[in-house]
Amino acid sequence: EGGAGILISGTDNFTSQNGGWFFNGSGNYASGIFASSSSNILTLRSPQNISFQIGFSTPSMTLTSGGNLLVGTTTDIGQRLQVSGGYITQVDGGVRTFLGYDGIGSLVGTTTNHYFRFITNDTERMRITSGGNIGIGTSSPSFKLDVNGKIYSSTEVQGGSALMNLTGGYATFGSNSSVVGIRVVRRSDIF
Repeated sequence: EGGAGILISGTDNFTSQNGGWFFNGSGNYASGIFASSSSNILTLRSPQNISFQIGFSTPSMTLTSGGNLLVGTTTDIGQRLQVSGGYITQVDGGVRTFLGYDGIGSLVGTTTNHYFRFITNDTERMRITSGGNIGIGTSSPSFKLDVNGKIYSSTEVQGGSALMNLTGGYATFGSNSSVVGIRVVRRSDIF
């Protein structure tokens, strides 16, 4: 009462052998708990899922026979780590990074005053600073979007009411696509 331990009920098929306890079956079909003194590993074995339950509600965590870890859910959708009802959070050196769902949409980022990086092939490709600036090809963006390299647009680039239209083999700069301010044409179009 009030202590911690292992409770095994219905010990009709319960045996103790080879440093462990086995119940409900034999051979590869036996469920059990055993320890290996040579490798210092505690093993829980079951031909089905292994559930960890705290309190008297549904299991807090389940390790499926397929190797998937379910936290906060008992529905296996086939992914290695499945978390329901919260965020996955990592805290290291004062930086808190999270991944989750807030009831409206997916979230990923930091909850501390630190930048967030996107990395491919072990190289930083994009960074969002703690102030909200986005840098592509630069680790210290000075503007809301700061790109070190070429930017491609097949039609238009717009900033506020200024517009640059890139169609028809020339660039048109103006206040919208119908009012031309400056048109830059190819040299062959002048003569």
